[in-house]
Amino acid sequence: MKKIFVAATILVLLGMNNVSDKLLSVVNLKTQLHINGEAAVVLNADNGELIYEKNADQALSPSSMTKMMSSYLILEAIKDQQLDWNDLVPISSYAEMISQDLSLSNVPLKKGNPYTVRELFEAMLIYSANGATIALAEKLTGTEEEFINHMNKKANELELETYKFINCTGLNNRDLKGMHPKGTDKDDENVMSAKSTGLLALHLVKDYPEILEVTQIPRLIFQAGTNHSIEMENWNWMLTGQKYEYPGMDGLKTGSTEDGGYSFASTAVKNGERLITVVMKTSSRDERFIETRKLLDYGFNVLN
Repeated sequence: MKKIFVAATILVLLGMNNVSDKLLSVVNLKTQLHINGEAAVVLNADNGELIYEKNADQALSPSSMTKMMSSYLILEAIKDQQLDWNDLVPISSYAEMISQDLSLSNVPLKKGNPYTVRELFEAMLIYSANGATIALAEKLTGTEEEFINHMNKKANELELETYKFINCTGLNNRDLKGMHPKGTDKDDENVMSAKSTGLLALHLVKDYPEILEVTQIPRLIFQAGTNHSIEMENWNWMLTGQKYEYPGMDGLKTGSTEDGGYSFASTAVKNGERLITVVMKTSSRDERFIETRKLLDYGFNVLN
């Protein structure tokens, strides 16, 4: 019995040492983790646990990460049979005008041409197409103003804490050529914190995992086989075969504006465990992916 007790004690102590070593390793990782960005979070997608944060509650411009909320509402409408993937979407003068500005992310749209909900949804997520996003918003609720009301209501339902949606695209209102939504200021922009952005991404992946079938597409031809076809290359440069390829990466949404800098909400899976990361207001397109790699490496080290 004495020998058994001694052996058991040794095993417990060894187990404690292993736990201590792991905890120390995590502490060291966090101490060494320096993120070049205004704000960042890492979330465990399985339970919503906040694994890492930097300025997580600071209100910043989410830029085109806004389109995650627009996507949520479209997917909810599909589920509720308010929309069908094959429904045709009329193009307003507003959506057409914004879509023709190729200094913004866009696929050019023409009034009178047929576009399906699916085509515009893919353009919105893969190529961050702004005109396509406006067209979808108008298709669902009639006007962008009403769509914005739905965005803010849904954000409240999802218990996001720091947010303000004033358009459906994430563009600065001044980029909307004087046609910004009624009741909003011409110099205004959307606002979210890194934590709220991460929680939105978490809800999106959990409630509508089919979105990942679109967000992991590295490139796609819009309106293939027509005179209006255009190749869309995914702005997520961490997908398979891309410049900053990361194993298990399958989403979600980039964002960039002059005021908001370069941001990225990502999700990736490793050993059956999924992470959500957000980095906001980095200084370049490349830096947001470099910093996201740090966040993912850190998060998976904590989980494993």
